[in-house]
Amino acid sequence: MFKVVMFVKEEDEWDLIIPSVLFAYRTMKQDTTQATLFKLVYGRTATLPVKIEVKTYPTEPITEENFQRTLLRKTYDLIETLENT
Repeated sequence: MFKVVMFVKEEDEWDLIIPSVLFAYRTMKQDTTQATLFKLVYGRTATLPVKIEVKTYPTEPITEENFQRTLLRKTYDLIETLENT
């Protein structure tokens, strides 16, 4: 059984949680098909936001001199990670 518990500040804000609820429902294994709806539609498993690994701490000290180079490298690394998922 699928249950959603969510608290919203105002009664008229319920529509703000619809995308999150739909994503959760579509990535849950269904009893009838033994598969997720996402897999049935797209032919692959969904990449959950928590599965994308982004290093938050720099591996080398960031100085003013190498800030732009480091930022670009990390951006390209993130793009490559997203493309491979």
